[in-house]
Amino acid sequence: MNNILTIHVSLDETVEMKNEQNLVRLILFHGSCDCPNFHGTILKGGVDTQIIEKDGHGTLSARYVMKGRDFSNQECEMFIENDGIISSDGSIQTTPRIITNSKSLKWMEEETLTGDIIPEADGIQIRINKKGTL
Repeated sequence: MNNILTIHVSLDETVEMKNEQNLVRLILFHGSCDCPNFHGTILKGGVDTQIIEKDGHGTLSARYVMKGRDFSNQECEMFIENDGIISSDGSIQTTPRIITNSKSLKWMEEETLTGDIIPEADGIQIRINKKGTL
């Protein structure tokens, strides 16, 4: 996999609702990205919505906008929608979608992407990768 973005996320607030079958969790967050393609921060309003079933399987959908500078040092914004599957062991496989107003990063909108979520001491790290490349 070829890493195109690495985003550091800090969790702000969690709202939960339960019934007999599911746990619904909304996680508000902020963070930053400092990598070769983009330097910037997550704007207010980032949220990860998780639905966890009784057996531990579930889905997630995180949506957020980052504002900063692309690798050509142009100001830009980037919307990321990161949908994923949560396995009963807690592992997560995601499929990100990116929309940007950066001419230099427009290619990201056409790529098939995968995402990895790695726990960190103060939150999580999201690695967005181009699928099928080494």
